[in-house]
Amino acid sequence: MDFPFASYRTSINRAQWNINAKTIAMKGDVATSTFTATAPEQEGLTFNGSSALYEIEKMTLNIGGVPFIKAADAKVLPDKGLVVVRRNGEMTPFKNARLVLDTLNEYHRLKNGNIQIVSRTKFLGDATYLYATVTNDTIPVKMGNFDLRQIASASTSTRAPQSKTKVFSTVARAEIVEADNFVVGPRLQYKGGMTMLAPEPNLQFDGYIKPIIKKRPDLVASWIPFKETPTKDVALKVTPTLKNESDLPISVGLHYRAGADGLYSTFLSPKETRNDQTIFEAHGLLRFDAKSKLFKIVPETKSADELVDEENAYTFNDIKGTISYVGKLNLINERGEKEGEEMILASGSVQTNIDSTSYRFNTLLSMNFPANREIIAKAAENIVQTNLDEQNSDPAEPDFERLGSKLTALIGRKATDSYIARTAAAYKPLFDASPKFNASLVLSNVDLRWSAPQNAFYSVGKIGVSNLGNTDINAELEGMVEIRKNAWGDEVSIYIESAEDVWYYFDWQQGKLAMVSSVQEVNDFITVKSRDKKESTVLPIGLEERDMFVSRFMSMYRPRPKKPTLAKDTKAPAKGTPAKASPSVGTKTAAVAPAKTKESKVEETPTEEEIADETDANVADKATSTKGKKDTKTSTEKDTKTAAKPTDPKAKPGAKVAQTPAKVPAKKKEKEEEKEGF
Repeated sequence: MDFPFASYRTSINRAQWNINAKTIAMKGDVATSTFTATAPEQEGLTFNGSSALYEIEKMTLNIGGVPFIKAADAKVLPDKGLVVVRRNGEMTPFKNARLVLDTLNEYHRLKNGNIQIVSRTKFLGDATYLYATVTNDTIPVKMGNFDLRQIASASTSTRAPQSKTKVFSTVARAEIVEADNFVVGPRLQYKGGMTMLAPEPNLQFDGYIKPIIKKRPDLVASWIPFKETPTKDVALKVTPTLKNESDLPISVGLHYRAGADGLYSTFLSPKETRNDQTIFEAHGLLRFDAKSKLFKIVPETKSADELVDEENAYTFNDIKGTISYVGKLNLINERGEKEGEEMILASGSVQTNIDSTSYRFNTLLSMNFPANREIIAKAAENIVQTNLDEQNSDPAEPDFERLGSKLTALIGRKATDSYIARTAAAYKPLFDASPKFNASLVLSNVDLRWSAPQNAFYSVGKIGVSNLGNTDINAELEGMVEIRKNAWGDEVSIYIESAEDVWYYFDWQQGKLAMVSSVQEVNDFITVKSRDKKESTVLPIGLEERDMFVSRFMSMYRPRPKKPTLAKDTKAPAKGTPAKASPSVGTKTAAVAPAKTKESKVEETPTEEEIADETDANVADKATSTKGKKDTKTSTEKDTKTAAKPTDPKAKPGAKVAQTPAKVPAKKKEKEEEKEGF
């Protein structure tokens, strides 16, 4: 049946003509009843329907029960299945229509469409795209500018020569502005262009992205170029060449600036000045973990079977304002070092609180000072023997997992795993893991803090001494480490003490290493070797240099805690009230305490930091007390003393003793961190 004025025909062959109403009504089976446009410009547009009503005077065809209309590679679902066709086949625009794209895979679904079907291959209008997030939530996006894009498709014919046939697919675009607050992934906001290509399951993004974090004056994230076709799991690639919307280099890490405060963090933001020293920088894929409520940067893996390396691992707790770093650290400026040579290596973990600007480091420091190896070997032998005499059996780094993380950051996962496997069979010194650790002085466990007033890193608690050169020490000793940041070059001072009267002090300044010991034989050897200009030498210094360092270190970083005082009641007793009799000095019977008293005692529970303070204070006391004593013992006297000890009856004076690795003790109780915001 044809309707020439409406430029349509239908496969329904039965109709009811109402002469009075001037209408023609038709009913059919939606599965077999079709309606086809006859106008050439509509390119044979065809769709199914179950009923129709043609209004003769208006020359309008009203079609009902239409499930969908195929236009290009899209299915347009009319609201309530109604389609109105006017004169010359002009289809009335749809309101509140739904769309499914493409017709083969049905990857994309849109709703609330204002759609005008022009022909079999073209439609116009806009609709709301339901963007699905990783949490299976949907975000409405207004899509428009529907168009066809030509896609080259190789011919599947085996006989015909290889050629390309023209295939067209629907493309729609949307523009997201900042005010839309469009969240492309957990805690990741997006602005810019968004393109939907019908046969592709994922949208194409070409704009900018930034993490959604609390407003803080010292930590402001930037808008970063984002040109990706991501899956639901959206991740931001953090690379060394990353730049922001203003084309400025940005990073995620910890940096040092000369002047006030010194340390500061960046989180997808530029450094304050280009010359600021980078202490740590994270690279990898940035995601927000909704379960732990943490931003995480994890290095990309090259294959599906590859394990994620802990190097440069990074987590940021935006709620608490805390940041954790794990990886290689650049604590000491490389100024003055030879080109291409890493004289001082550092790795470990950092705990940062942005709001309280506090920093906690646990580090491994490998310092390959250009020192005479004979001097280092002589000092190492003396420390090993003293440790045996003093029974210093606590290992340098009791946490083997933490040690593995530090090693990974410096020598890689493969070398670290190999070392761990060999150590499991039999103890191996740290320098067996890599030649990088066959250095002048290697400290495998040093807890550092940052002092803004002194512009320096300083140690707290004991120090884990791994080795001196190729002599294994593996002992936790009393000591102090200070790394001072200066415009003319960083300086390092290290004091280690294996016994009350056996200590070593190293001082690195302006490319020169100075050293002094309580062992006079070592001091004499340093003096002799310092005269040889051909060798890398160690400069001799006086004992007072050690004394000044210890004294200054204690006053700056370890002031003695004040003892609690009693708040006494100064009220005089009332007249006629007998005064309480205090017991005499020699009386054994204690006075009975009254039920109520106005005298209150201030009680303070010492934290582990305060205990460390007391320990370091004892070290300082020992250093002071040994001033008047024989501070310059000869090795002969020391050997005579140690030979008389029953703990090592077989030891011979001056003999090199191999250290037996000690058993790893139980983990110590963690420090109280509430006062620093951790």
